Amino acid sequence: MVRSFVASLIALVTMAGIAVSVSAGPISGTLSGDATLTPTGAPGVFTQNYTGDGNDTTFGSFTVQSTSTVDFSHPTNVVISDGMFTETFSAGILFGTTSGEGTASGVGTATFTADVVFTGGTGLFAGATGGATGLQMLMTTGPTTVSGSGTYVGTLSLVPEPSSLALLAPAAFFVFNRRRWAIAGCAFLVYMLPPLPRCSRWAYSSLKVHPSVSAFPDSTIGSACTSTFSRFARRLLTFFKE
Repeated sequence: MVRSFVASLIALVTMAGIAVSVSAGPISGTLSGDATLTPTGAPGVFTQNYTGDGNDTTFGSFTVQSTSTVDFSHPTNVVISDGMFTETFSAGILFGTTSGEGTASGVGTATFTADVVFTGGTGLFAGATGGATGLQMLMTTGPTTVSGSGTYVGTLSLVPEPSSLALLAPAAFFVFNRRRWAIAGCAFLVYMLPPLPRCSRWAYSSLKVHPSVSAFPDSTIGSACTSTFSRFARRLLTFFKE
């Protein structure tokens, strides 16, 4: 019994470990898009609204939208802060925050490095955490518009689907209680089946008193029924002991 219990417990723990371990991994890809810069009232500081698309090596294509504050007030430095983004995949939406800094060339281009923090999502990305580093290049396309393209690499951790762990609970309950159920089942089969033809002592005596109406005049019905149920109960108990 102890060995069977321990083996079952180890199997359940192993299944749970697999469900959790496969949920984390690297994330990387490319993206590009266009942004509109809106003056904030502070000299050289703008609100950036960015839309674009990209391709992730693990999760496939996506569209992205983001807003952030871009500070050009200290040439040639570029500071990006208060960034928020959403990336929409076929499997769900991933969202997070961004910040970073870079350098402007003075001829309408700039490069910057962004720190990305994943804070959650929907669908596959519900409860996601992690982070990435992005490298992007911007090019001025008008007085208040820019285009950009870049790459990112990082780590993303996903929460296992609730159903994966929920399915383990009934299995654990079954393993821990199967012996109790086996004993109860055997007791039911042996003691609780009347009024099926179990052929009690009263029924057997009745057959002897009225042999002319007996359907089984020469058989030991009581012992056969009891033997059949006992064999079935013993097999059921053996199965649950394994």
